[in-house]
Amino acid sequence: MQNKKSDLNPKNGLRIRTLKLFADHGWLTPRTFARLAGFSPLRASYSYLLRLRKFGLLKRARDSRGFLIYSLTDRGRERLDWLTIPNGPKQSQTRPEETTYAVAVPNAF
Repeated sequence: MQNKKSDLNPKNGLRIRTLKLFADHGWLTPRTFARLAGFSPLRASYSYLLRLRKFGLLKRARDSRGFLIYSLTDRGRERLDWLTIPNGPKQSQTRPEETTYAVAVPNAF
């Protein structure tokens, strides 16, 4: 049995599935996305897609009838590639350590 990335990391499983759907299908309405992904309830798909848009992974537009449609951005395609690295991202890639040091500034008065 072959392990899928979503099996190995359930935290990113929905994100990987979502980005793959958009990579395969192009522009999708939230309703179509929810049906293809088995996302329920439908209203939650609007919030989820909006969150991915804020992350820069999806772009949003309106179709000729005025309905919202979403598509994968270049950044979303790069993130999908990164999330689907065969042996998973290296630990150093998953949580870059950022260190901020407080600087003591003498009182100028």
